[in-house]
Amino acid sequence: MRIGLKLTLALLLPLVALTLFLGWTFEERSRELLREELSKEGRAIARVVQIASEDYLRDRQIRDLRGLADRISGYERVLGVRLFDRNGALTYQPDSLARYPFEHWNDLRRVIEERKPVQLRRNIGDQPAMGFLMPLFNRKGDLIGAVQVLQLESYIAEDERATRGFILSLTLAMVGAT
Repeated sequence: MRIGLKLTLALLLPLVALTLFLGWTFEERSRELLREELSKEGRAIARVVQIASEDYLRDRQIRDLRGLADRISGYERVLGVRLFDRNGALTYQPDSLARYPFEHWNDLRRVIEERKPVQLRRNIGDQPAMGFLMPLFNRKGDLIGAVQVLQLESYIAEDERATRGFILSLTLAMVGAT
């Protein structure tokens, strides 16, 4: 084997390995940060929906509450909003959620019993999503139901694809330069 080829391989293999390792590390950290940001955003959206729902229920504006659920469903990354009564029975969901049945009955029961919000992750069809279950209270502090907000994580996968493309481009540029 010629000395030039040996030197090229001696330089190239560690550089490629290092680039791939750093790229993988960056992608993992980026995914974690994006999921954390999505979680914060989802909790904020769920809290706003919770407050609005309590106001609508207090004023007995059920039609307006359903309109809110319909309007916010499909907005940006929000897949949908479901409403439950104080016993945990599903009282309303937009048509867009009908094909994705609610499956987290134990979590809903916990929200109703403990009167505290719960955050969970699941796949909706083939898309990862975060769910936020929030208790609903009247002015006296009595539990009157719960609301679920589902938020898609699809932009995290888009970011991962872009990061992988960048890492591949960087690796190929280093191979070419070497």
